[in-house]
Amino acid sequence: MIKRRKTRPVYVGDVKIGDDAPVVVQSMTDTKTHNIKETLKQINRLYEAGCEIVRVAAPTEKDARALPEIVKNSPIPVIADIHFSPRIAFLALESGIHGIRLNPGNINDEGKIKEILQECKRRI
Repeated sequence: MIKRRKTRPVYVGDVKIGDDAPVVVQSMTDTKTHNIKETLKQINRLYEAGCEIVRVAAPTEKDARALPEIVKNSPIPVIADIHFSPRIAFLALESGIHGIRLNPGNINDEGKIKEILQECKRRI
């Protein structure tokens, strides 16, 4: 048996990660997120296959504007994968998203990252 290192629990929606929680299955859609119907169809297929958390790409404002409908209709917590634009990270947070993932390779303004983190903490 592999000995797991002790970590703090973190919740994505109502899914516990870390601490004594079991391993969580997560995946990512490959649809254009702004295509709400197809994105939700894929999220539902992932859920039926046992996925517990799903990531969706939000590279554009159009994608970020689709997030409220996706979050509202998803059977599992949704994480927005943010690229390049801190502004889109803030739009995603306003959408009620369960979490965001910042791509560290293409959002490298430390001040903006701190602003995003402060907004994330405020919404906990």
